[in-house]
Amino acid sequence: MEWSALRDVVAVAETGSLSAAARKLGTSQPTIGRRIEQLEQQLNTLLFNRTSKGLVLTPVGEQILSYAENMAESANAIERIAGGADQRLEGVVRMTMTDQMGNYWLPTKLPEFHTRYPGLRLEVVVENRTLDLFKREADIAVRFSRPQQLDLVVRKSIEYHYGLYASTAYLDKHGRPQSLKELVNYHFISYDETIFANAELKRLEAMIGEDNIIQRYTSNSGIISALKQDLGLSVVGCYFADKEEKLERLIPETFDYAFNAWVITHADLFKSARIKVVFDFLIEKLAEDADLCAGKQRE
Repeated sequence: MEWSALRDVVAVAETGSLSAAARKLGTSQPTIGRRIEQLEQQLNTLLFNRTSKGLVLTPVGEQILSYAENMAESANAIERIAGGADQRLEGVVRMTMTDQMGNYWLPTKLPEFHTRYPGLRLEVVVENRTLDLFKREADIAVRFSRPQQLDLVVRKSIEYHYGLYASTAYLDKHGRPQSLKELVNYHFISYDETIFANAELKRLEAMIGEDNIIQRYTSNSGIISALKQDLGLSVVGCYFADKEEKLERLIPETFDYAFNAWVITHADLFKSARIKVVFDFLIEKLAEDADLCAGKQRE
């Protein structure tokens, strides 16, 4: 029995489709489909029912899944231990961060990184959802909430501030609010709860009213684009919003919401030289931009 086929079963069960599993595992859809089909032939049973909504485990598939997940966990542990023993400053490091951090902040730091470490190659997963470091979906993560799992190396980095912004053109037309209570008179652009659900934003939305929330986005970049089109107000990261000449920050003395940024990896991987230098590089570069991330670049 080929282990990779059982790994494929776990991925398809988690994602619900061959294509999504292929993206997660970094392989092709035909390869996964072929391996699962061969496994079903070996076992002489169907593991998945093909439905209009995707692939669904059969009763036998559900019984097998827990054993396959245990095998996956063991295989991931073996990979982490082996990876942690590698002291060469060469090879691939896979990191994950939010769309704005990955698309706009990180690229400004990469020329220096590759000058320092020419033997290292980076894979950057720009993803607002939380990837699983235990399953090796990424080696290093930059997150704005602290994970609670054991066996992770977690370093607190900077405070990342969010402010209330709108375009100058929108404010010239509708006026500039002087207090949070006045926000009921404006259109608001917010986040989908799958990427940004916190008590501060929920309180603000409750004050504004659902009828005034005209759009929701699953990305920070989408919200800034909407603001630049003069569509309303929103809460966005100061580091990025302050770079936009068209945008103004509103009532910062009243609304200033801060997250801690955390750099995270698995304890087994932190023993690896290449993981450690990338980890330390991220800490260093975030610290250099601490004032900008705190919304001080326009002061």
